[in-house]
Amino acid sequence: MLRSANRGRGPTAPEEGEVTGPAFSRGRAAASLRLELLDTEEASDGRAAWRVADGLAAALVRTTATGEGPVDPDELLTLGLGREEAFHLASANVRSGALPTITRHTSSGTAELLFVSGPGPDVATHALWLDDLVGQLPVAGALVAVPHRRAILAHCLERWDHAVEAVNLLLLMADGAWRQGPDSVSPRLYWWRDGWFTDLAGFVDGDAVHIDPPREFVDVLDHLPRL
Repeated sequence: MLRSANRGRGPTAPEEGEVTGPAFSRGRAAASLRLELLDTEEASDGRAAWRVADGLAAALVRTTATGEGPVDPDELLTLGLGREEAFHLASANVRSGALPTITRHTSSGTAELLFVSGPGPDVATHALWLDDLVGQLPVAGALVAVPHRRAILAHCLERWDHAVEAVNLLLLMADGAWRQGPDSVSPRLYWWRDGWFTDLAGFVDGDAVHIDPPREFVDVLDHLPRL
């Protein structure tokens, strides 16, 4: 522990085994970091952040004695942490916490949807390691939405007809949950494959769903089994 003046005698020397000074402060700062997902526009406001995909970023958050707040690049320098080191430390802090709950739901058209939820603000961050969270994913990957920080919506890409149905369902659900909040992140639907996120350029207009996905995604879907 750190000590202040001892009745006018000045700082007390550390006891054997105690850690003090910069190393202690750096370690304490590292333990206070976590990672949150947010819209890229929000992340661009001077924050220490990383682009995940179009419209989606991961940013550092730090908990202090006075509360919780964003971290800027200058603060990382003060803490003696590099960007990549801070990212990995913050990710590890989130992963070491309580795991969110995964619920599997089969729609009327038999497409299985995964609902990941929990009470804390770190649930959406777990989408960054989706394969570790839900288990082995198919080669084609998965559809993923993070409408707010307490939820992940997903579908494993295994059949063409199920994928088409899930695209429509997840876009509608993501848009509704994003509008409702709280802690909204994004209404977008992403294609997760091998740890990478690709925006499927979908949006909701009234009751209609529109999507303009990249050619690579369409090609992968075309190779999935059909009815």
